Amino acid sequence: MVILVKKRFNKSRILLVVFLGCLLITSITTYSLTYSEITTSTDSTTSLSGVSNNTITIDDALSDKYYYNSLNFTSSSTGTLPSGNDQNIYNDNNMVKVTITYSGEDINDSSLVGYTSLTERQNTYVYYKYYPIIDNYITIELIDNPFTDRPTNMGFNGWTTDYINTTISFDKTYYTRYAKIYVSDNSDINITFHASWVEAAVASINNNNSSAWSNAFDDLEDGAMKVIGGERYPIYEDVSNYYIRYTIRSGEPYPSGAVNNRGNSVTGNCNPGFLSNSCTYYLRSGNSEYDSSLTYYELTGGLFGNTMSVHTVAIASYGTTPYLSSGTKTNGYYKAVPVARNATFSNLYDNNGNYIESGTCSTYGGCTYYELIQYYDNNSNINVADGNTAYYYLVTRDINIIIAPPSKKKNNILLIINIVIIIPMFVIIP
Repeated sequence: MVILVKKRFNKSRILLVVFLGCLLITSITTYSLTYSEITTSTDSTTSLSGVSNNTITIDDALSDKYYYNSLNFTSSSTGTLPSGNDQNIYNDNNMVKVTITYSGEDINDSSLVGYTSLTERQNTYVYYKYYPIIDNYITIELIDNPFTDRPTNMGFNGWTTDYINTTISFDKTYYTRYAKIYVSDNSDINITFHASWVEAAVASINNNNSSAWSNAFDDLEDGAMKVIGGERYPIYEDVSNYYIRYTIRSGEPYPSGAVNNRGNSVTGNCNPGFLSNSCTYYLRSGNSEYDSSLTYYELTGGLFGNTMSVHTVAIASYGTTPYLSSGTKTNGYYKAVPVARNATFSNLYDNNGNYIESGTCSTYGGCTYYELIQYYDNNSNINVADGNTAYYYLVTRDINIIIAPPSKKKNNILLIINIVIIIPMFVIIP
């Protein structure tokens, strides 16, 4: 016997299906209208992205057009849900096509060039973009450092440009650099940014124990402003005639010029006797420059004759680190700005690189803040060093560099997560 069961359709389910169908039709219609407006207003749909010789090209022009045209339908300036109609917020009259070139070559020294990697020898990135004009300005979020093969012992100090009416800024919180460009119309813009390279703090890790990491961190700089020039440092006496102590094992030969702790010459092989398995000897340093990792000895007379004693190396004089050479372009560096107590200031950075839009100095003896130098001054003259003024750069993760062996990759990454907030750095794992 076959039993027929009559199915009952739930009214709510039918309504849900109808609603979803209408929503799908509306979405497809909106997309079609939006896409048709975009494609009819774009000169070309052919992407120029690719790699050619030393240049990597990223063509975002068409995708930017899609994005901003879609905002015409989804944006709301009233705080209410958008109607879905074209509000014409972004159009050909208030959008600017920008060709951006990022060069790995330093604007002051053409011998300092960064490359994508050791095997990818590209030093130039070209982007095609669109930006909206807002109050006669466009704002470009600059790319992060793309160059892992950097000039020897140098670190990335940011981007510089000689394009007129351009102000570069740095947001430490999000580690992002921006370029704000004044525009008088929507004519195409072609702008080049050059990498700025400064001396890096480089440390190496040969094993994964805690002392190795601790020693590496000791070689890094604090994440703060670092001065270029004007720092006083000691110049030590000539240490070439003082002695360095060495140890060899039983049976090993003494080197030429070796003496014992009485200053007497020792030759032949080490023969320590039954109570030891090594011998100690001394050699003259031979190097005039003081090495803080070494202990120096000298022969001193006493009641029982001469004997070796530790020599405290004396400071002969003091020197001063050199300033930026006269004529060096200073854009990308910082200069100190003194602010009197209770005085107000704006658009400056503190010692840790935090941007302060406006503030007041509350310190009794006054405050020091820092200005990020642009290519041109207020009189349209190029900012250059005079050879006698101290400038600064901000120590970031691109300037603190640790080189770690491949076998330590996993543990190194875990350690970076724990300490990157305290010490900004970049770890290279070959």
